[in-house]
Amino acid sequence: DTLFSETLTQLGISNNTTVILYDIGNLFSAPRGWWTFTTLGCHKVRILAGGLQAWQEAGFPLEQGETPKVPATHPFI
Repeated sequence: DTLFSETLTQLGISNNTTVILYDIGNLFSAPRGWWTFTTLGCHKVRILAGGLQAWQEAGFPLEQGETPKVPATHPFI
């Protein structure tokens, strides 16, 4: 739990951050991530319906490249 919390804080995720999870559309990985986040106290977790494939098919934009990591101002606890 401590390593997970420290990692999320370094990635800029705190308990009150909204986290959106997605997978390839088969709802295999995203629900497991939802369970992990909510079990450890992050309750603003959402799953993107239809996954990344549905997002792309709907014509929504995608970004590429690495996002700058700014540590969270409040630690994930």
